[in-house]
Parts: sequence; C-alpha cells; structure tokens
Amino acid sequence: MSMDAPSLGTDGIAERRFAFGVVRRNCGHGVNEESGLFDHESVRASWLPGISFRAAGAGKVDGGLRRAQLGALHAILAHWSTGSSEPATVVLPTGTGKTETMLALLVEARIDRLLVVVPSDALRSQLTKKFEALGLLGELGVLPDGALLPAVGMITGRPKDVAEMREFVQASQVIVSTPNALAGCPKDIAESLFESCDALFFDEAHHVRAATWTQIRDAFTGKKVVQFTATPFREDGQHMQGRFAYIFPLREAQSDGVYSVINYESVFDLNDPDAAIATRAVEVLDADVAEGLDHLLMARCKTQVDAERVHAIYGGVGSAHSPVIMHSGMAQSRRDAALKEIISRRSRIIVCVDMLGEGFDLPQLKIAALHDPKRSLAPTLQFAGRFARVADGTGDATVITGRSDRLFDKRLSRLYGEDADWNLVIAELSQEAILYQERVSQFEQAFGSQEVRVATRAVAPKMSTVVFKTTCEEWTPEGVLDVIPADDIITLPLPINHEENVMWFVTRTRQVVPWVDGPGIEDVAHSLFVLHWDKDQDLLFINHSALEGTNTHIAKAAVGDTAAIIKGEDIFRAMGDMARPVPTNVGVLDIYSRARRFSMHVGADVTDGFPAAEEATKIQTNLFAAGFREGERVTVGVSLKGRVWSYLVARNILDWVEWCRDVGRRLLDESIDVQAVKRNFIRPEILNCWPDAVPLGAEWPPSLLLSPPTSLQVRIGATEVPLTDLELSVEPGLTDDGQVRIILRAEDSEAKYDLVLDVDGMRACPVADEAMFTTTRGSTSGAEFLAKNCPIILLGGDGVVYPPGILYRPQRDIPALDRDRIIALAWDGIAINKESRGPSRDPATVQGAALDLLRTQAWDFVIDDDGSGEVADLVALRRAETTLEVVLVHCKFAHGGTVGARVADLYELCGQAQKSAAWRRNPESMIRRLLARERNRLAKGRRTGFESGTDRDLLRLLSELPSLAVQMQIVLVQPGLSQTRASASQLELLAATETYVRETSATRLEILGSG
Repeated sequence: MSMDAPSLGTDGIAERRFAFGVVRRNCGHGVNEESGLFDHESVRASWLPGISFRAAGAGKVDGGLRRAQLGALHAILAHWSTGSSEPATVVLPTGTGKTETMLALLVEARIDRLLVVVPSDALRSQLTKKFEALGLLGELGVLPDGALLPAVGMITGRPKDVAEMREFVQASQVIVSTPNALAGCPKDIAESLFESCDALFFDEAHHVRAATWTQIRDAFTGKKVVQFTATPFREDGQHMQGRFAYIFPLREAQSDGVYSVINYESVFDLNDPDAAIATRAVEVLDADVAEGLDHLLMARCKTQVDAERVHAIYGGVGSAHSPVIMHSGMAQSRRDAALKEIISRRSRIIVCVDMLGEGFDLPQLKIAALHDPKRSLAPTLQFAGRFARVADGTGDATVITGRSDRLFDKRLSRLYGEDADWNLVIAELSQEAILYQERVSQFEQAFGSQEVRVATRAVAPKMSTVVFKTTCEEWTPEGVLDVIPADDIITLPLPINHEENVMWFVTRTRQVVPWVDGPGIEDVAHSLFVLHWDKDQDLLFINHSALEGTNTHIAKAAVGDTAAIIKGEDIFRAMGDMARPVPTNVGVLDIYSRARRFSMHVGADVTDGFPAAEEATKIQTNLFAAGFREGERVTVGVSLKGRVWSYLVARNILDWVEWCRDVGRRLLDESIDVQAVKRNFIRPEILNCWPDAVPLGAEWPPSLLLSPPTSLQVRIGATEVPLTDLELSVEPGLTDDGQVRIILRAEDSEAKYDLVLDVDGMRACPVADEAMFTTTRGSTSGAEFLAKNCPIILLGGDGVVYPPGILYRPQRDIPALDRDRIIALAWDGIAINKESRGPSRDPATVQGAALDLLRTQAWDFVIDDDGSGEVADLVALRRAETTLEVVLVHCKFAHGGTVGARVADLYELCGQAQKSAAWRRNPESMIRRLLARERNRLAKGRRTGFESGTDRDLLRLLSELPSLAVQMQIVLVQPGLSQTRASASQLELLAATETYVRETSATRLEILGSG
C-alpha cells in the first residue's frame, strides 16, 4: 500500500496522495486544529441553512441561479421527498449550468459522501476542480455565509488494496471517477467504495447503458442516484432508464441566452468540398477575430488520413492562424503541444479526429468545420452543444459543412439543408428525441413500484401475438391468478400498467426429465407472458414467449368468457397492404392423407407449398412473407390458429404494444380481401437452367446499387471508372450453351461474363479478359466480385431471376398492349439510326428529338445522363408543391434506319425500363447517382450533363426529398417501332414491361414510336 501523509501547502490546499488517486481540500482560512483537514461533519454543518434559491436574470452568470438550475433542484428534491430511490434523470442543455446544479444539490441535501462518475479523464479532472471550489456558487451568492469547501477525491488509477481504498474513502466527501478506473478492481474494493457512498451522480449520463456504468448504478439500488445529461438519448436507440425528474427544453435555453445562436452555412463544390469548407471556415474566423471576438476553429475529420490531408489544406488557406493537428495516432507529447498552441492562441485552428470531446471545456471553440458530419441524431446534437456555450468575449457559433449527397439519419436531412435554421431545427429534433424517451419512461412509471419498473425495462418481447375480440367494459388482468397457480408465477405482485392496460408476468414450471428413472433431475422452464387490452379496438393481445397454444383460458380470465380469438382466414388480413409479398415458409395440412398430414416448406422448398395448397384436400395453416409497406421492408407471419408475428425487433414492451395496435387495425379492416391477399403472392421457382425467355436486362443487387463502396473502381483494360460509370447489360438471347451473357462496359472497353446456372446455383465465368474491382482494401477479379454480387436478371414475360437461381414470376396471362398506346411521332429531319447526341450535342438524333419534346414543358432539371452506368438517357425533374415529378427517358435507334416489327428493337429498351423502375423506390439514391456522375464528368473535363438546373440546386432538392411524394414516368423512345405494324411479340413484350414497372414502382410507361 502506498499512501502519503496529509499535507497543507502554502496555498491552503490540503492534499493526501494514494497509489490510485489523490484527495484534496481547499481549506483557505476555514481550517483549524479542531476541525482538522478532512473533518467532513464540520463542512456539512457549515452548509446550513442551505443554498439561497434566488433567481438570476435571464442569461446572467451572477446574482443567483438560473431558472433551469432552480427548476432542476426543486424537481430532484421533490423526487427525493417522496422517499423514492429510483434513479432520477435531469436534462439540462449545454450552457444552462449542469455542473453548478450538481454542486448546489450537494450543498442543499448535505450529502454525506457522494460518488460522481464521468465518461473521460479530461472531464474527471475538470469536474474535480469544480467540486473542490464549489464552482461558481460563491460568486453567485447562493452559498450560506462561512460555507466550507469539501474534500474531493479523484481516482486516477485502478485500486488494488481494500485497506487503502477505505482510507481514501474516509478522507473524501466527494469522489470523482471514470467507470473504466473502477471496472477492473476486485469486488471487495468496489464494494467498500460503493457501500460508503450515500449518493451517486452520473455526468453525461447518456452513457449509462454501457455495462460498466450499469454495474455501478446497480450497486446503488435503494440510494439516491441522479443522471445528468444534455441529450438523454443514445446513438444505439436504447432507453437510458430511470424517471425523468426534470427536462429543460433546448428552446428555453436559447430563449434565456445561455445556448448560443448557431449560424449554419453549407458550401458546395463537387470536385474539392474539403477545400471549399476550409476556405469558408477561415473567412468566418478572420471576420470574427477582426471584430475582436476570441474565437477558435475546429475542423473535424473522420480518419487520421483525412485529418492529415485536411490539415495541409488549412496550412495553405489559414496559415496566418498556424493550424495544428490532433488525433490518437500522435504521441501524447505532440497532442499536448498542439493543445498548448490553441490555449495560448498562437494557433486558432485545430484539425482533429474525435478529439476535444466530452469534458473539454473551451467555450471559445465557436467555429465548427465539419469535413465529416455526424451520421445520426444523438452525436450530432451532442457535438453542436459544444459550440453553443456562452462565454465573455465570444459571439455566435458557426457551423460549416459541405452539402453532401451521402445518406444521413433521415431526421438530419432537415439539419443539413442549404438554408436550415439550426437554432430552430436543433431545438425541434432535441425535443422530439426527448419526448420518445419520456414516453418510454412514463410507460414504465405506470407499472408501480421501482422494483417492477426496473424489471419492466429488461423485458423485450418478440413481435408475436394472438388476438381476441372482446366485449367487456373493463378488463380484469388479476384474473390470471384464477387460472395459473400463484406458485408458478415468479413476478408477484403482477406488474400491471392500468393507464395503458398492459400486464406482464413470468412463470416457472418444473418437469421430470424422461431420461432419468426416478426423481432428482428436473427441467426448469421460464415463460414470459405479455397482455395488452386495447379498449378502443375491443381487442386483447397475448404474447407468450414459448409460442405455444392460444392461451384462451388466460384471455377469458382477463376479459371474460366472451373473448373470441381471431383465427382462420380472417388472420390473413394482417398481411394486407403488402406490396410484392414473397413467402419464405408455408405450412400445408392435408385433411385426408394420414401418411402426410402436415408438411412445412421453407426456403427453396417453399414453392412446393403453394401448388399443394391449391389442391382440394389441402389448406395453408401458416404463412410467413416479406414485402413492402410505404416503401419500407416488412415481414409478417400468420397462423390459421390465430397467431401473428414479425421479425421486427421490440426494444421494450411499449414497442410491442404499438405494433399490436397496428396489427389490430388491419385485422378489423373488413375492406381487406383475404383471397386477394393470398392471390397476390409470387411463387418462387428454383431453376437448374435458364428458362426459355429473352434476357432483357441486368441490375446490381439492391445493397450494391444503393450503397456502393465510395472507393470502388472498376478497371477494364486501360480504362478505370467508378461503379456509377460502369454499364451493366445483357445480350438479348441465350448463348449457344444456354447461358446468360452479361456485359460490363466502361467507356470504350468491355468485359463479358457468362452467368452459368445449374444445380449448384449461379456463377460467373469470364468469356475473355477479366475486369478488376479495386477498393482501398485491395483488388478482386470480376468473377470473384460477381460471385459475391451476382446481378439480378430481368426476363421477358414479367420474370425476374435472383441469385442463386430463383425465378419470381406472377402466375398470370398479361394481355398484349393496345397498339393505340404507342404514340406515333413524325421523325422529319432526324437520323433515326443515330441514337445519342454525343459530345457534339447533335440535335438530329433520337435523343436530341426526345430532348426537344421535354423542352416543350417547364422542368426544374433536365439532365443528359447518356453513357455507361446511366440512370437514363435523359432525366427530367420538377417539384410541384409536395410532389416530385420524375421522367426517365430511354432512347434506342432504329436498326437499319427503317421502321418495322422487329422485337429485337425493344429488348434492350424494355430491360432499361425495368431496371430504372427501382429508382422510384429509391429517389435519394437516384439523385446521389446523378450527382456522382456529374462529378465524374467534370473531373474528366467533359461537358456538364445539366441542360436545365444546376448540380447545386439538385443537391438542395436531395435534402427536401423526405417531405416529397415521388411520381415517376418512364418514356421509351424507339422510332423503329410502328404503331400500325407492331407485331404481337412486340406488343406482348411492351405489356409485360408496363405491368412490371407499374406493380414494382407505381410508375407510368409511355411509348414513343412511328406511325
């Protein structure tokens, strides 16, 4: 054990050092021989009669406490006055004085011994100094006369000796530590610390769900626990737990002038956004310094490599401010030196990667240059708060970021728009997130005692339920005790939320195992039950973790004997409103056959379940399918016995309750036609060879199409392009050996692969030279890349083949297209055998004629996207109030320059139409692709593709998309197609294409041809 004797320095600081920390007390003139250096009782006695609850004026830092601080103190003291020991959460936005609130609570409650847990070493040091001096309470005039300062212990290492810990604890009235410092210490040492403390404060309590934090909080069960935070929500979406004792809205902090105004600026530069951000950020810094403001600039980057590159940019545009860099890859001495340069103001620009985070108290950081904006809500609001602190000599904060086409948390699209008012939007986003957390907290509170509430937080049921119709005026959940022995229930009294009509409980059953002759070994099984009575819909929902039976006896005990389970065909209404549903398993019952009464069809075998179900003696007993609702992927399973389930994840019981209510609305909707729901299913067919159908097109799997790796490049021969500029197409018709041949084309270079389909699935074989796919992690051959990202093949006749060889094709006959649907145009002066306008922008081409037609209407954007990897030959967009209208034009020349009835003239065109239908479901990805392709055109010195509008305006539109409904039209232009002479094969192909784009994307198809 290593411990120094206490010493009193000439500065009045008493200090005692330990192997793992130090205890200090600022004695000043208050120490005497009788009280001793660490006489805590004398200190607490000097705090009587408590702090002065005197209010300061709005925005002032002297003469009393701010209203947020007063409100928080009253709320916590009121919470404690009820005898409650449940953790209390206090939400105080940045700048409202969270630390002084902690200090005032320590003095007013005269806490015997307090443990304060903080997330970082920097915050530990700063908070320790605050507690040693009681912060600004003395200057604010709220301390009682003669108030002494407490002894504050700071744990900086990992304690290893229980006796030394006891000495440390006895010397301290306040102890400050990080959870990591306590995580690895022996149990008896941790217990000696926790048992000696009467209260626990968490600072930055949004970390509290981390395992080490939770262990500390659990050790204080039955004691006073307060969780202080500015943002009571986590990036992982988990609830912080505890009762929300006080929430001071961010908008009120803004109103009080303690949360600085944030000026937001977005800059736009497709070629070098980092340089544009840096240039504008330095301009703002220069202007602020010229006005006499003591402002500093932080440039935030994602990686160390990015930081080094961005630091070089600031070294050029901001050399007058001597930019420094700081990241974890640097030696600590270099980081310390960089920080000294900033604090001394020899430098006013710091480029960093996740540095200067929580606990770094430098309110002069007022300019944030975000070279890599946060991607989710919680860290964004936490980051913004650091620049909103108010201090003497500072002005408004400024946030500068590049307008990005990358995907963020959808809620942040409001924040990163070009003209976003951060002061308004941040307040709204913060309030919305807090309201959800408060909703969860209130839901838990209604379960009664703290023990029950704590247990409720740990319950996350599967999304599964049986549903009963009810006729009762009120439910009687306690009735389950009449049908389940109390000895079998381990959660008594029953946890019941009478406000939301929700109950849950856990049962324990024992059963002798069959493989032992005699008593002694038993199987012990625990089961969760969750019940919700929806009074508005007269429905009772029951979740049973064992997924066994319908639990009708429990239903009748809770809502009466008239409870009637919803089962049979009506249960299929739960699948209503699903678009393009694809079953993944089917259960089939044969009512006559004794040899094969029940069969389950899963995965590739699922297709067998549907023909069987159509036979007169067979019925579907259960069905699980995946599909879409309102553009979001959903899964729904149903059983004729009455169960509904989903693969959705419930974070808590409240999520399950809200899911049940949504299921209930569908089950009661008699407008949902059960037979129509079942007919709507597409029956997958496992292929061992390619069917006799014409390949129309190929498209990348959705995961690659919508989110391609940013560093992915494709090299074919001497040509290298990003994936967005790579054209993927198919040859119309199968090869001589019956395979589909795909073509990868990059400018004038191409690589061909045969997609071989046999009993082993689908694989790609190069026809000649291979393409190479390269990222920052290395290179992969085309065959290897296609093995992991095998394309989806679109077939004539409304069929689609997905890897590893599953055909999805609706079982129906599609009537041929009415030839009057072909709009006949006059092609005078147009070379109909010439498709593209080319670099010279030749108007006398098929594409040129289509462009002239588009120009007869007013469009916000018209883009010539012709080329490998195109969205379409021409793209037109315009905003009409709350709707975004999109037109995609695909052009094809007439073979031989003549009009005829050649179906080959339509194969590629129809394939392009089917491929582009996916953009209707993913308009954000479409616009990002258009922007990426424009960026690549400009980088190669080519002409812009924008005939109308600008890339800057298109990026602005991207930020507005979440509030717009998208309507799309696909236009096929083929002068070789004759309205009067179109063949039956052409009309059938066009009809199948029209059906596909309509059903998969609610898109209209228009066809332009000749007379």
